[in-house]
Amino acid sequence: MGGPFNSCAQIRDDDIERNLVRLVEKLRQKRYRAKLIKRRYIPKENGKQRPLGIPALEDKIVQKAVAIILESIYEPEFLACSYGYRPGRGAKDAVSDLVFQFQYGVFGYVVEADIKGFLETASYFTPFMKGYQKDLVDCITL
Repeated sequence: MGGPFNSCAQIRDDDIERNLVRLVEKLRQKRYRAKLIKRRYIPKENGKQRPLGIPALEDKIVQKAVAIILESIYEPEFLACSYGYRPGRGAKDAVSDLVFQFQYGVFGYVVEADIKGFLETASYFTPFMKGYQKDLVDCITL
């Protein structure tokens, strides 16, 4: 069931190249379909459970390839002060720069906002992507 890459244990060296060629062919012919995510629940300290989605290995390969392509297109567009989900940058870098700016920067005011749950309900994706539709169509045709 599934694709040629169901789990790491099922991969043999002699199958890797053949399976990658098949995967690329499915992508080129627009026949690739992501598998259902395997859902597991991890217990939390408060007694609740956190859902964990485990994608098929073939899907992870496609996700990584798409991430590499999109990163090469959009990374130059980001400002130096952007930190989220960027190579070589992370939350610790953002906090470090913020601490430096608070100590040595000149500010007239500080704004604090609580956005908990905002991204669960906001339609932020559509307006953002309108400016990038042509780039994405070009990317898909690659």
